[in-house]
This record gives sequence, structure tokens and C-alpha cells, in this order.
Amino acid sequence: MPAWYDIISLDKNNREVDVDGIVNSRQQIRDLIEREEELGIPSERIFVAGFSQGGAVAYTTGLTHPKPLAGVIALSTYLPVPELVTREATAANRQIPIFAAHGTEDDVVSIDLGLRAREYLQQNGYACQWQEYPMPHSVCIEEIQDIGAWLNSQIAG
Repeated sequence: MPAWYDIISLDKNNREVDVDGIVNSRQQIRDLIEREEELGIPSERIFVAGFSQGGAVAYTTGLTHPKPLAGVIALSTYLPVPELVTREATAANRQIPIFAAHGTEDDVVSIDLGLRAREYLQQNGYACQWQEYPMPHSVCIEEIQDIGAWLNSQIAG
């Protein structure tokens, strides 16, 4: 199955991941951002978003990108390598808006992993809007509506 990176351990409350895979995926996203910039879209207007592994890469990319981004949307996910983010966090995205959401019944990525990511963000001064929904590892209409409202508030901001 295609993936953003290898997961070495699928422990419910802890993940061991392939750090090189995270870094490589982050570079793929950075390349996409650069391509959009070449087409005239300033980085400050670009949001990075993802679900599950994609959300883990969105967190890592958004918090360490060298140019300011518009925001991060991280759904049903976690922060895979906090040490990498701590080491490579950029001043450009110190104030990046973050929308994070998780299902309370998620049996793939436990909500505890999502809450740990939120705690990391809060402890490191990031503003994070956190939402929980009574759902498994999926997306629900209420979540989509909340994302829409959040995006509208960021764009109007």
C-alpha cells in the first residue's frame, strides 16, 4: 500500500517511524509548494493538509517550512518525530494557524497520539484549534463543516 513513510511499530499509543521517509515526504511537499510559488501563488496563501500519515507530514512540513505558510490542517494524526520539529522549527511559521481534529473512537491512530501532538504544540507556543468527533478513523460532515469555517476565518483574517 502506498504510504508517506514506513511505520516500524504500530503500537496504539506510540509510533516508531522511518525518519528518512518523513524527511523525504516533507521534501516532496516543499517541492509542490515551490512549484505553486513559481506559478505566482505566495507561500503565505498555501495551506498544507492531511489525514493520518498525510497529517503527520503536514505537521512536519508546516512547522519546519522555511517560508511562512497560511496554515496546517491535521486530521486523525499525530506528530511522528517531535525531535525533528523541535530541531528544525522555523521562525517563519512560529505563528502558523493550525486546525487539528480527531475521532474519539479512532482505532488506527489513537486519540491519545493526537492529544500528545496538541500538547506539544501548546507547550511550544503554537496556536491550535482542536476538535473531537464521535467517529472512528475517518472524516465526518461536522468535521468538514468545521474545516470550512476555519478556512474561511483564516482567508478572511
